[in-house]
Amino acid sequence: MTALPQPRRRSVRCAAAAVVAGLGLAATVSCAPSATPTATPTAGSSPAPSTSTSGTRAATSAGGALDDQLIAAAWAGDVSTARRLIEAGADVNHLSSTTESSFHIAASEGQLELLDLTLAHGADVASLDSYRGTSLIRAAERGHALVVGRLLQTRMKVNHVNRLKYTALHEAIILGRSTPSYADTVRLLVARGADVTLPAGTAGTAPLEAARDRAYPPVIATLKAALAAKPVAASAASAALLAAGTSGDADAAAIALRQGADLESRDRLGRTPLILAVTHDRPEVARLLLALGADPDNQDARQDSP
Repeated sequence: MTALPQPRRRSVRCAAAAVVAGLGLAATVSCAPSATPTATPTAGSSPAPSTSTSGTRAATSAGGALDDQLIAAAWAGDVSTARRLIEAGADVNHLSSTTESSFHIAASEGQLELLDLTLAHGADVASLDSYRGTSLIRAAERGHALVVGRLLQTRMKVNHVNRLKYTALHEAIILGRSTPSYADTVRLLVARGADVTLPAGTAGTAPLEAARDRAYPPVIATLKAALAAKPVAASAASAALLAAGTSGDADAAAIALRQGADLESRDRLGRTPLILAVTHDRPEVARLLLALGADPDNQDARQDSP
């Protein structure tokens, strides 16, 4: 097969935002003082404070103020201020008095740009909040599908159990609503290996049982598909993902990804699943693929992109 032309690169995040929109989704720096010689104290006098010690205290105090300001900026959704504070030395992993970092807050409040900023500056994806839960659990509870997808591109543990004995999947179902964003969230979690059999909480409610109790038809369909899926070769899963891009079967796409399909697999015309989904006007599949990082700048053999 003839080698495909290299895509004309631009910001993947900006391009993805444009495609998603088309689918109808929705300080000052303190410097430590220079060390100076310390005079030998005379008899009966108190030693002068160590310059290095006082400098450390000043730096610690300044750092704490920056960290607190970063937490406030995160709650306000003020990305530009958050960026300036981080550049000035604020710690994205600093935990507030309520055991929440700016990273946790970005996830729970659906702030994708802020989330990316914290990840770019070393956010600890394994950090836990006061419920011993991950940022993924917080985002899933709120149905922030794009944030969930972004977190699933990290080393975040999809099946982490918090102190309430809930996973991200449990939170999306039990605390969610019957809306497209929650349906997307469940598909994303299923696509990246969420355990669909693990019971939730002390009552031990299974995900499918919880979805039936709440009468969530799309979520019920996704869970049934996951429970019925059989292991297949990665090549077969990739073929199924391409077919789902054409048919618009978002559950089939999620299961194909769960089975190991290549997100950027191509058909004989060089079309990716995302290109097929956009070409055939399949928004549910396109949203799933974009949220998991499918490249909207990839081109087919005719140099067409999504």
